[in-house]
Amino acid sequence: MPTFHDTYTLENVEVIEERTLCIRILTDEGDNIFIPKSQIDDMSDVFNEGDTGNLTISMWMAKEKGLI
Repeated sequence: MPTFHDTYTLENVEVIEERTLCIRILTDEGDNIFIPKSQIDDMSDVFNEGDTGNLTISMWMAKEKGLI
């Protein structure tokens, strides 16, 4: 996974599905969001289906997904 200069962290997420190029997460607010694996930062706690914790993604992806 890459390391990004500008990142955004979503706290307390669960990876509920893993595909070849992306993961689908469930947030505390109940939102299901697909995130491309290429946009997940090395500092993230979650990468694979069943993982729970903080998800760190590129700031660009956070803006694209309407998270900020």
